Amino acid sequence: MIVHAAASLDQSTGKLVKFTQGIRSTGVKPPLSYDPWLTFFGFSIVFRRELLYLANIEARFRDFIVPKEKIAHDRWIVFLGQVVGETAELSLPLVTYRQHATNLFGDGRRSHKGKAHDPIKELDDYITATADMIAVIRDLPDETRAAFPLFDREKAIHFFQRALHQLQQRKQVYVSRDRRRGLLAVVGNIRSGVYRSVHRDAIRWRSIARDLKYCATRS
Repeated sequence: MIVHAAASLDQSTGKLVKFTQGIRSTGVKPPLSYDPWLTFFGFSIVFRRELLYLANIEARFRDFIVPKEKIAHDRWIVFLGQVVGETAELSLPLVTYRQHATNLFGDGRRSHKGKAHDPIKELDDYITATADMIAVIRDLPDETRAAFPLFDREKAIHFFQRALHQLQQRKQVYVSRDRRRGLLAVVGNIRSGVYRSVHRDAIRWRSIARDLKYCATRS
């Protein structure tokens, strides 16, 4: 798979800014180098055609961002691509993306104030999707390795099982009966490494802050 940066054109201001998608430099990443729930925009992806035949796209799982829909086509391809092979990143902005008020997702700069938020449901959506990711990996045909020699089924399953465990443990913070139990759950998660990303072992400070903020609102 090849992914590249873009330029984002804000329709309201006419300004053009680099939309890196997290790509810092040109290079090649080994399998399982990305956050399990990360994606690259479909317009910025080139991939081997064989990815289309690894699994039935019509049987893909629910989207963790838009749970009423099946996983978006670009998320599906990025998921499969990073499981079975390398990803080449190009830091050059090769396309221009137009940001406007009706973009479904946008480039991340648009405000989402006022949007209803249910943290338990959101975690459940991610938990369901991640469990389904593991099922997809288990069901990939034995011939996958012939086409993609870097594919390691057991390593991939372990990678996503760790991600699933982290989500399940974070949910304990939100289902706790009071603030004290919630805070204890956060502390336990910190000590056990729940807040460390599975792809590069970095601390997820935003997740810690989000969980602590939720605890602070409890009685």
